[in-house]
Amino acid sequence: MSDHDIISNPSHYTSGRKFQPLDIILEWFPDDYLLGQTLKYLSRIGRKGDPLEDAMKMRFYLDKKIELLKRESNSRAMPLDLSNPNE
Repeated sequence: MSDHDIISNPSHYTSGRKFQPLDIILEWFPDDYLLGQTLKYLSRIGRKGDPLEDAMKMRFYLDKKIELLKRESNSRAMPLDLSNPNE
């Protein structure tokens, strides 16, 4: 791990860690902003600023992801056709 750099290697993410959370986010969720943000705030709870605020931000992004998944699930669901109950 390189030395602390507030832009590319901020200590609130990297200090005492083997992996930079950004590397994990890019590997696990390269195309999913909401899950990336969720992991970002999870990775820094208690390490920068108010832990409650980070937990609430994490929950905000996770709730948005859940809403999106629900909408996607509902749009894929086949409507129940009750027009001919004898078939």
